[in-house]
Amino acid sequence: MSFSIPIDTAMNAVQQLKTKGYVTRGMLGVMVRPVDDSVVKALKLESANGAIVAEVTPDSGADKAGIQPGDIIIGFNGHAIDQGADLPPLVAMTKPGTKVPVEVLRNGKKLTLHATVGTMPRDKNAQMGHVGAAASSGAAALGLVVKSLDHDTRQQLGLKSGEGVVISDITGEVAAQAGLQAGDVILMVNQQKIGSVEAFRKATDHVKAGDTVLLLVRHGDQTNFISLSVPSGKSGD
Repeated sequence: MSFSIPIDTAMNAVQQLKTKGYVTRGMLGVMVRPVDDSVVKALKLESANGAIVAEVTPDSGADKAGIQPGDIIIGFNGHAIDQGADLPPLVAMTKPGTKVPVEVLRNGKKLTLHATVGTMPRDKNAQMGHVGAAASSGAAALGLVVKSLDHDTRQQLGLKSGEGVVISDITGEVAAQAGLQAGDVILMVNQQKIGSVEAFRKATDHVKAGDTVLLLVRHGDQTNFISLSVPSGKSGD
């Protein structure tokens, strides 16, 4: 693996795929945006670290923990949140039902709240990915689903318009074993720049059993190449 992802996390995802056919994701119940220069100036912050909460879902783990719109999340379950893009994958890979500490900045003061992570609903994109996961060719063979990047995430990652797509769901063992996570950004496929979902589909349309695909992936503040090898055939258990 190219990223510092705990082996038990990756293996848990693989086991879920084997037993259920999909991966259960954690959900905190917040909508966040990056802390940009305007937020730093308005709130007189020392740095642009963290993710600012724009909305809290009623009755969610975040709501019950006392997280409020305007809070800046700077830590989640012992992990520092340096930028807005750090939070979603950390939450997604946390087992639902787990109670975790969430460190926030509120009115200049640090608070540690404790939230119970909920279960992320399997949206239409995830369901489509799950249906396609059984396919042996194209993007489905890689075991992942992607969606377009929003403006705020691009800005936070220092990407230009038309650069990258974000992984929205992991649907197969190939991607799970490589340590890819929801929230990772794919920048290239086999040296082809990827800037849209359609471009990703075209770049992976030819992929079939036995092929190896090289991805350039942004995970937090790290950018690395990851190779995905599609099994040539299924062996017995």
